[in-house]
Amino acid sequence: MQHLGAAIASATPVRGIPGPLAVSVEIRLPKPKSSRRSRPDVRPDVDNYAKAVMDAATMAGIWNDDSQVCDLRMVKVYSDEPGVALSVRPI
Repeated sequence: MQHLGAAIASATPVRGIPGPLAVSVEIRLPKPKSSRRSRPDVRPDVDNYAKAVMDAATMAGIWNDDSQVCDLRMVKVYSDEPGVALSVRPI
């Protein structure tokens, strides 16, 4: 988790966003060669990713507390470029 928090902190110029927030997270997973599925309906569950990303963003200082997040959207997709895309905006 500390590694994810450090990565978020280094990629984000904004810190301590005040007030209620809308957060969008896209978890980009590499597609296994043997899979015929179009979506990664496999473990880990999307809610586990949500907790990890929210905690890491809190550690990175993006917001003061993750209780500020009033709108959360999560998606798990297969991608040629694995990683996490995080979008945060005041609402």
